[in-house]
Amino acid sequence: MTHEEPGPTPQPRNRWTPRARRGTGAEVTNRWLARTVVACVVAFVLFAIFALIVRASAGDDAEIIGAARLTWNPEIDDPLGEGKAASVEIIEEDGSRRAFIYDIEVFRSPADTEFIEVWLVPADESTQTPRVPIGEFDEIRTRVFPIADDIDPRSFERIELSLQNDTNRNQYSGRTLLRGELVWLVTPPD
Repeated sequence: MTHEEPGPTPQPRNRWTPRARRGTGAEVTNRWLARTVVACVVAFVLFAIFALIVRASAGDDAEIIGAARLTWNPEIDDPLGEGKAASVEIIEEDGSRRAFIYDIEVFRSPADTEFIEVWLVPADESTQTPRVPIGEFDEIRTRVFPIADDIDPRSFERIELSLQNDTNRNQYSGRTLLRGELVWLVTPPD
């Protein structure tokens, strides 16, 4: 029997030793830099395309059709509204309308049985068009109230905030805190 001598045992390769095909340090650095720049450019282009597609598909059809600045009138409004103000925008989107109330200056917090109600008010309250409540709140902060589909807000001239209580919900209390004339940015109906 022949006995074969084992050959030299292979030495484990140091994984940090540059391979001959990698080239010198400067060549590796330049190649790495070029590949990184190309990858970044490709990623940026893909992100830009994605952002354009998302933006184009999320079209915004909302339109401000009216606005009002509500203020306190010392001659006819409730003293609780003294020195206060708010802003309102009437927004139309996909055939529905809503009132966006913001910049509300702080009133005292309503009592437990009180709340503030938002009203659309016609030019002449003796006409067939009554004032219409569109929402109520008991905390003073920005609010958005939907306006019922059967109500065309353009047929109203003012918006008022009134102090109401549980006994006169949806019935005007006569305690207007703030009021403001609506300015229509679209032509009101005849």
